[in-house]
Amino acid sequence: MRPQRFETFVLELAQSNPQVGATTTLRDSGDTTYPYGLSVKLEGRDVRYQFIAQPRDGDRYDEPENVTEAERPFHPDAVPAAGLPEEQFMAGLVGRSGSPELLDVTV
Repeated sequence: MRPQRFETFVLELAQSNPQVGATTTLRDSGDTTYPYGLSVKLEGRDVRYQFIAQPRDGDRYDEPENVTEAERPFHPDAVPAAGLPEEQFMAGLVGRSGSPELLDVTV
């Protein structure tokens, strides 16, 4: 999943999560340091996430995206419990989404 689509995907997940307050893209919050990411109000604190990507071999961002599903999608029960609370939150949000495109979640 390319960063543009991943950003929209995670934004929608965060906006529908009851633990989250105001949520917007970094760009819409006025942060132009990174091209993709979110600003999330989490437990009363403003938390910022930057999204980066590594293209698959042969994938070119100047061509239309070829959406593929994982042969063995990530299992929602396998969300890692490591990392800071903010990292655990994002791992859980994405990992439990059930997206068939998701192959792995690491913290």
